[in-house]
Amino acid sequence: MKKKDIELFSKAIHEVKDIVQELIDERKEYNKDRDKAKIKHDKKINKIIKEAKETIDDLYQLYDDLYEQRSGE
Repeated sequence: MKKKDIELFSKAIHEVKDIVQELIDERKEYNKDRDKAKIKHDKKINKIIKEAKETIDDLYQLYDDLYEQRSGE
């Protein structure tokens, strides 16, 4: 190989290495952001589910009260 070819190969291999590292870093950053969004989403969904469960419990209590009133008549 000529010196020029060796230098060109060296430059190319380092550029490829930098590109691969950039891809790895980008993937890590994306996954980190996605995990943050997932955690936020899960917290919001869990809050909504908890509120819905409380509402259902209240409805059951109301039903039981109304049923007892009607049965007592």
